[in-house]
Amino acid sequence: MMKTEYTEVKSGDSVPSYFRCSLSLELMLDPVIAASGQTFERLVRNLFIQILFLIILSKL
Repeated sequence: MMKTEYTEVKSGDSVPSYFRCSLSLELMLDPVIAASGQTFERLVRNLFIQILFLIILSKL
């Protein structure tokens, strides 16, 4: 059984932790599942990939 943590949002409602992006910790509006099985917010994931790509290019 999966352990579920809940966090409070502004309206006072509880939101399960698996609805939050593990990179931004924000509530996901457009979630995507990576090959690893983790779920991320699409915009945050794409930005993260672009930053990693730039870091790799800068080291060449």
